[in-house]
Amino acid sequence: MPRRNFTILIAAVVISLACGLKANRYSDVLGYAMRQITGRYFEDVDEQTLFEGAMDGIVNRLDSKFDDKHSAYIRPAKVEGFEQMLSQEFGGVGMEVRQDPDTKQLLVVMPLPGSPAAEAGMRVGDRILKIDGKTTEGL
Repeated sequence: MPRRNFTILIAAVVISLACGLKANRYSDVLGYAMRQITGRYFEDVDEQTLFEGAMDGIVNRLDSKFDDKHSAYIRPAKVEGFEQMLSQEFGGVGMEVRQDPDTKQLLVVMPLPGSPAAEAGMRVGDRILKIDGKTTEGL
């Protein structure tokens, strides 16, 4: 094996190990906290309940720190229903809209990927001013 390839391989292994150690540190801390709570709390605590609470907290942090209202932790029992919901056929142009509280016009919340709205270039935050020549104010 050429020396250059060997050096790249060793560097990749070292970087992978460093990343793995960092990831394990967080899971070790979470695991330790969960073991302490389930072993020492004055009442019985379900580990799944603790884990789901931790996941909710992590995802909620995205909202509070990054104003991310679109990320969520989906519990294992709800994953199948969520996947079915995503795989449905939708009618219409394929976008979620809401009324802007200030202008009372329609505001694009989310065009669905691959939908006619997305293919037409609709983006989050676009305003729909008229439909068939009629104002959207108040719709």
